Order: sequence, then C-alpha cells, then structure tokens
Amino acid sequence: MNKSKDLLITIIAMGCATMIAQLFTLFTNNPANTSISYIFFIVLISRYTSGYRWGVIASVFSVFAINFLFTYPYFKINFTLSGYPLTFIGLLLISIFCSTITAHAKEQTRIANEREMMMVRLNDFNRSLLISKGSDQTIDITLAYIHTLLHRDCLIYFEYEDIKKQTSTCDPACFEEFSVKTSIAHVLKEQTIFKDHGYTYLPLDQLGVVGIKDLNSDTSLTYLSLIVQQSAMNLEKQVLQDTHHRLSVETEKEKMRANLLRAISHDLRTPLTNMIGASATYIEAKEHLSQKERDRLVASIHEDSNWLLHMVENLLSVTRIRQEETKVTKTAEAVEEIAAESITRVKKRYPETQIKVTVPDEYLLVPMDATLIEQVIINLIENAIKYAKSTQPIELIVTKTETHAVFDIIDYGVGFDTEDMETIFDSYRSNDASKGMGIGLSICKTIILAHDGEISAKKNPLGTQFTFLLPLGGQSYES
Repeated sequence: MNKSKDLLITIIAMGCATMIAQLFTLFTNNPANTSISYIFFIVLISRYTSGYRWGVIASVFSVFAINFLFTYPYFKINFTLSGYPLTFIGLLLISIFCSTITAHAKEQTRIANEREMMMVRLNDFNRSLLISKGSDQTIDITLAYIHTLLHRDCLIYFEYEDIKKQTSTCDPACFEEFSVKTSIAHVLKEQTIFKDHGYTYLPLDQLGVVGIKDLNSDTSLTYLSLIVQQSAMNLEKQVLQDTHHRLSVETEKEKMRANLLRAISHDLRTPLTNMIGASATYIEAKEHLSQKERDRLVASIHEDSNWLLHMVENLLSVTRIRQEETKVTKTAEAVEEIAAESITRVKKRYPETQIKVTVPDEYLLVPMDATLIEQVIINLIENAIKYAKSTQPIELIVTKTETHAVFDIIDYGVGFDTEDMETIFDSYRSNDASKGMGIGLSICKTIILAHDGEISAKKNPLGTQFTFLLPLGGQSYES
C-alpha cells in the first residue's frame, strides 16, 4: 500500500515538474530554469515518500527528462555535447543530495516525534503506577499497557508473590510449557534479555520476568525496557513497603504478646495465691475455725474460681482470633438479642446489679461474631461493676448512624485517671492490685479491631463512658 502511494506521488510530482519546466522554457527561453523545477519537486518527493529511493529515482529521471525534452537536439538522449556531461552529473549529484538531506531530516523528525510520544506515554504509565494499590494491580497495569501499546501477547511472572499472569489472548497453559519455565529460570538467574520460542524475556530486576511474543523491533525493545524498568521500580517499592509493614506488625504483635503474657501472669497468680492460701487454711485449721469463718474461706475460693473462669473465657476469645489471623467470620445478628444475652450472662454472676438497656426501635442487624461481641459487652459491664462502684444503674445504649452501630456502656462511679485514658486498652492496673491489670479491656480492643471497628473511652462528669463502633452491612460477611 505504501509503495503504491509513493509511486503515485513520484509520478504526479515528476509530471508537475515537467509541465512547469515547459512553462519556464516557453516564457523565459532559458533551459537552465527547468532544473529548478525538478529539484523543487525532488525535495517534495523526498518529504512525502518513505525512504531514500524515490528521491533518487526522481533525480535520475529528472536528468534524463531535461536531456530528452529541454536540451538540443530535442527528444533525443545525448550526453556528448560539450560541457553537458559535467552539467548533468552536477545536476544529478545536487538532486540526490537534496533528496538524501530531505529524507534524513524527515527520518530525524519521525524519531524525535516517536521519542516525544514515548515520553508522554511513559508519563501516563508512571501516573497509573503511582495510584496502583498492591503488586497485583501493578502487574495488571503493566500487562494492559504493553499489550495496548505493542499489540503483542505478553506474560509476567512475579517471583516474590508467585503471581503468574498473561494477556487474555495468551494460551492459559503457557506457564506450564517447559520452554517458558526454562526461559524464566534463565532470565532470573542471568538477569539478561533472553529470546526463545518466539518470546523475548526481560528481567524485572530480581523480582520476576516479563515475556513478549514476536517482538522483533529494536525500538520496541528499547521502549519496553523503559516500561519494565518503571514497573520493576514500583514493584520493588511495594515489596519494601510490604516488608516494612510486616515487620511493624510483627513488632507490634510481639509487644502485645509480651504485655498480654505479663498481664496474664499477674492476673492468674493473684487469685491462685488466694485460693491456695484459703484452701490451706481450711485444711490445716478447719477444726479451730467457726462455721462462719469456714464459709468465708469457701466463698473466697468460689469467688476466685469464677474470676479464673472469666479469665479463661477471655483468653479463649483472644486465642480464637489469633488462630484465625485476626480474621473473624461475621454474620448478621440482631442487636436486641446480643444485648439480652450479654445482660443475662452478667446477671448470673452479679444478680444484684442494675443495668438499663436502650436499643433502637427498628430491627437492627449488624455483621459480627456474636460470641466475641457478647464477650466485649460483658467485659465492659463487669469492669464498671467491679471498679467503678457506680451509684446509679449501669447503662447499655445502642444507636445507629449511617455507617455504624454504636454501643455505649456508661457508669456513674469513680472513673479512671485522665492520664490513663489513652493507654487504657493496652494494659491498666487498678489502684487495687488484687483486681488485676485490666486485661479484659485489652481483649475488648483486640476483638473490636478484628471486626474493623473502633473502641474508645472518655470521662463523664459522673463516671466513665466506653464506646465501640461496628460497621453496618449485609447478612453475611467475611472480614
């Protein structure tokens, strides 16, 4: 198609040059002007055709046309006249030189335009990478960009996360081919460009391999190398961020584990010591104790046993979350039922406690793990019963916002010290050391965070208010 177009342009241009040369001859009677017409159209041919050859062909044709049509004897080829050979050789060299210079300038312009377009596209690609989230999305962007730009099938193997992807037109089983596996292994080891079985493989630094099918242009390879380099830099940055985040999470987990073990050792040792002391006194001196004193020792053992049971329930809740790697299975639960079950369990342990419950009039469903959220409510109410010494009924109030269900547990007691409010959910030691370190609050925070919620505490004029929020949603969720 391009050859036919170039030939047509050359024929039309030479025809126009001949007609204009004829006009010059008629009106100026100076055959020298004919060469100007041909040189002008030779430059135009070089400008609007591809390559050098059409300009050279036009130059040779011009020399013969001038000799045949505009040089005496007319309509004959004759280069033997005195001075003509040198004149025509000079004309031919000038024509070829003009054609070559024009074609070269056009080629340089084309290359410059391609490079400019390449930079524009690379900037677009970089902007897409900047807003990408995660390695998986970066690989998708890179695949789509290469396929759209080069119109070639491509594949990417990201060794760091063992991600294998290819464009939709590729054979889905291509990664299973022995040649592909061997090529990927070679590129990862040697870190060089490798061609095999119609694919060109480029290394993503030490992170993986990009493979392009039927890539046979050096320009495309240069451009592709820039794309792969940008993608590799972005993937490396994400790997470093993931590593840093993982180390931070591990450090935080280790810190929480140490605090938890310290709190557990304290909270278990205290009631166990009391139980051992009370039981030893009962065994060794029961004959010297009155019935009232015996009952007091047994009641103390019973109370400490309940405390240990409550502690074990909390520990089981935390263990359950840890085993599921901070993920909990959520199902839509009715708030009224969760509140009623929590209050019922609290009443069994503290039958004299007064608790006022307020829930929305509408039937409110909240995605949650019912057992864990009941444990949070029980811990917060028991915290108010034991430590706050509330002078009024403890309140459990549930309200609804556009995005969350809000649970408030309010007491009207002594409250916490202001300086302790920010760290109250990490580890809290009450003024009475026998009552433990407040491990229940730390467990509450763990459970709420596992539900993608929030928990906080603040002082009221007459006591303390604990608040936790749970996201609203559909009937069944996996978080």
